Amino acid sequence: GCGINSPVIARIEGRKADSIVLPSGKIIPPFTITGIPAKVMYSLQRFSVDQFQIIQNSEDEIMVNLVIDKNENMKEILKEKIREEFEKKIKGARVIVREVDEIEKNKPVVISRLA
Repeated sequence: GCGINSPVIARIEGRKADSIVLPSGKIIPPFTITGIPAKVMYSLQRFSVDQFQIIQNSEDEIMVNLVIDKNENMKEILKEKIREEFEKKIKGARVIVREVDEIEKNKPVVISRLA
């Protein structure tokens, strides 16, 4: 991968995304958090997150689903760093990062289940 122009970024565009609403009432627009996986990959020079999806299950819980290249041997570090970056942006909510096999195509990259 070559960083900023990685396919992950290109694929996000054109998909509807919800905002995240924190317990404090603060609203996090999707574009403030959708760049996090790419930022972490760039900083670690590991371009193995193929897809991701951010789901707000409740006011105080955010789940980040990642599809990670199966040959990646730094999965735990990637997941931990991504969680840290999300927690910096999303204060007051618990962030759970998990690896999944696939993410349904054409689903929004940020989904809020609060509505």
